[in-house]
Amino acid sequence: TMTGGSVADTNNATVPAKTLGVFRTTIRVVPPPTATLSAKPIASALTVYTFNVIYRSGAAVVAASIATGNLTVTGPNGYTSTPTLVSIAPATNARSIVATYSILPPSGSSFTAAANGSYIVSLAGGSISDTNNAFTPAITVGVFRSVIRVVPPPTSTLLARSVIAGSTSYTFKVTYRSGVGVVAASI
Repeated sequence: TMTGGSVADTNNATVPAKTLGVFRTTIRVVPPPTATLSAKPIASALTVYTFNVIYRSGAAVVAASIATGNLTVTGPNGYTSTPTLVSIAPATNARSIVATYSILPPSGSSFTAAANGSYIVSLAGGSISDTNNAFTPAITVGVFRSVIRVVPPPTSTLLARSVIAGSTSYTFKVTYRSGVGVVAASI
């Protein structure tokens, strides 16, 4: 709409008020970046566990927004950890970026069967952005499991004959067994 008298020419004639026309805009709303967990189960004693999160956006994910502190991992027995960012690929803004994170075990030394169960990976809201200035909501990215097999301790079996009177030596046999192997130096 043109406001009457708002524009004048050199003769001081002004434009009358009128509607000049109509136009339409179409603004494409791109959803915020998404995050997907890619993680294998923990199946053996590990001192560090790594997993991947794939960030995607219809625009480009801002690589610099991916950092330690984006995620929280919670698990059995009150376990909580802030995963450390190990690497991202590619290291520049892209529609899809794979971030590798690591966590330490609950015991501090290695994951064991005592730590078996489900671990939930959560993303902090507003922590990942794209080039449209859209930010991720707070979401559960996924779940991975610790499924370390419980191995019983080694066993031993004695094979011995009766002692014969007057013998100066005696021979017997001990057999050691383990589901994972016996350390010979410990015998």
